[in-house]
Amino acid sequence: MSVYLDYNASSPIDERVLDCMIDVYRNHIGNADSRTHVFGEDARSVVETARKQVAGLLGVKSDEVFFTSGATESNNIAILGLREYAEKSEKKHIVTTAIEHKAVLETVKHLEKKEFRVDFVAPDLSGRVKAEDILNRVTDRTLVVSVMHVNNGTGMIQPVPEINPIRFLQ
Repeated sequence: MSVYLDYNASSPIDERVLDCMIDVYRNHIGNADSRTHVFGEDARSVVETARKQVAGLLGVKSDEVFFTSGATESNNIAILGLREYAEKSEKKHIVTTAIEHKAVLETVKHLEKKEFRVDFVAPDLSGRVKAEDILNRVTDRTLVVSVMHVNNGTGMIQPVPEINPIRFLQ
């Protein structure tokens, strides 16, 4: 008998979600970005409804919700999307951990080659980074602090609440 323990990578789908997905796959076959036909308009309506639902759950505006294909695309958009602002504002410093997802590590290493300074914080022997090790590296030139909440390799929960990114906005 096998036991699957990697719920960070994938987990069972709630039956209600699966039913909705099956309905969309069967009955809404258009390309949501093709607006020259009824199939595209129908698919677009499904996507926009989902966007509004997610926005409602997060308490944000629907035009602030972006759907991506996965972690790599999301991380690239989040980090590289700030590059122009960073260069204009001189906030070219990034704090991250040495155990981030490869999508984050490769992206910040790319920015290092573009004259960004990146601090990679190492975890302790348990695989957890210390919040103070992250916070002590933050300066007025820090653009991004990237810490994976639950490590996909170890399952270790990182101290994201203690890092509290809201404090950096003040």
